[in-house]
Amino acid sequence: MYLTPEHFEAFLDRVGQTLGWRQASACPCTNPLSGAADPACRFCRGKRYVWAGPIQGTAGLSGQKIQQQWAQFGKWEAGDVVISIGSNSPLYGIGLYDRVTFLNDSQGFSLVLTQGVNDELFGTILSIDRVYWLAADEHGVKQQVEGSEPIIAEDGTLSWDINAVAPPTGSPYTIEGRRCSEYFVFYDYPQDRSHQHGSPLPRRVVLRRFDLYGR
Repeated sequence: MYLTPEHFEAFLDRVGQTLGWRQASACPCTNPLSGAADPACRFCRGKRYVWAGPIQGTAGLSGQKIQQQWAQFGKWEAGDVVISIGSNSPLYGIGLYDRVTFLNDSQGFSLVLTQGVNDELFGTILSIDRVYWLAADEHGVKQQVEGSEPIIAEDGTLSWDINAVAPPTGSPYTIEGRRCSEYFVFYDYPQDRSHQHGSPLPRRVVLRRFDLYGR
């Protein structure tokens, strides 16, 4: 049997999705004794890793059968995805804890944040559809107050223009919208696929929802 990596790669290019890859790097704030990150670190924000700017590439999603077989070993968790990466893709060097954004896919989100405490969104935000909070009227009855769309900085922090309707400082508020689906590299199958008689065959990698990172 002759193996032709180019045919694999051409197939993955046709059926694959466009992904954004951000390489992970251990943050120097990590305590060498406990292995824990500084929760007050402004670079990693207590996640132990920082991530480089995104590089675009293509990868193919493996079939549902592969995910079901993996589930039988007791490691499956909702949100996990198995992808195959061709050697012609910039993502071929992907590693543990790297972040992956599915640029052809999106998901809705609804989060409760606190103004002035954790005004921050992660990932590639496509739209903000609603911002609201609860406030008591003159009779003490709680009412929903609709707010203005915030300004999203490059690092994901939120702010409001001086003329915008913003949540009161210290007040919890709900923010809803859509963002690209984001994952991190959870597991790299220990196979010598890339060394089959020197042929750089596609790699198989398991991704887990970034919402579960560090849990």
